[in-house]
Amino acid sequence: ALRLVAKHVTPRSLFLRGEMAMAAGDDAGAVELWRAGLEAGGEDFRVRIALGTLAAAGGEDAEALEHFTAAERAFPGFPEGQLAAEKNLWALHEQRGEKDAAMAARERWLDWDSSDLGTRLEVAGWLAGRGLHAEAAERFREANEIDPFQRSLHRHWGQSLANVGRPAEALREFRVALAVPPHLDADVGKLRGAPVTPEEHARAQAELAGRDLGEEERARELEIGLGLNAAAVDERARERALLLGLQARALLALDRTDEARGIAARALEIDPDCEPAGDVLEELQ
Repeated sequence: ALRLVAKHVTPRSLFLRGEMAMAAGDDAGAVELWRAGLEAGGEDFRVRIALGTLAAAGGEDAEALEHFTAAERAFPGFPEGQLAAEKNLWALHEQRGEKDAAMAARERWLDWDSSDLGTRLEVAGWLAGRGLHAEAAERFREANEIDPFQRSLHRHWGQSLANVGRPAEALREFRVALAVPPHLDADVGKLRGAPVTPEEHARAQAELAGRDLGEEERARELEIGLGLNAAAVDERARERALLLGLQARALLALDRTDEARGIAARALEIDPDCEPAGDVLEELQ
């Protein structure tokens, strides 16, 4: 009779009994039943995630990796937050100090999540750092669709475009970067510790009204009015010069030498140490 019952024990029933054991607080019993279900030829995404989580918590990294990898094969891009196999894999790899493997898992997750700006920027920077500029440019493009108001995004996107021989598009991004209004720029919010409010922007603009200022001086005074400290204002100025220098380099690649010379000279007025601007003028001598 017992052999007859055993013949009718299926992987699914073992998985369900494992869930019941877990609900009753019997972790060891749940693990035993889930493993038995897998050994019997069954496969279940949630079981894999549960076993991987328990293995990781117990320091069994190799087993955790096995289960999370199988979970990703079974259901890539699982939409319920921390159950996603890719997220569990990148956390495990990060814990083990395996940066490239963690970033690769992050990138796979992005194929299923169209709204994760922060991870897109991290992955794009990682790709660019590995010299994969075409792939980086695509991730920067996706990030721009989420939030175009970030100067550094356009700068890095432009640099990746330039690195794959697309100077016209790179020039566009370097120009857009300088056109991002400071009060909407996420980079400014990070530097000051909080986004700029409409009231703060209006007050800063009112303080500049009627003052006879040059373009660079006005930019600096506006950022001071928005609450940036002296170091941050100087950092922003150097970035403006860099963006002009990068524009000059793109213009040179497009054989627009007169424009390149003029833009490079403007960059050096802001920052005499601006390397791309200096390189352009040296090449044009």
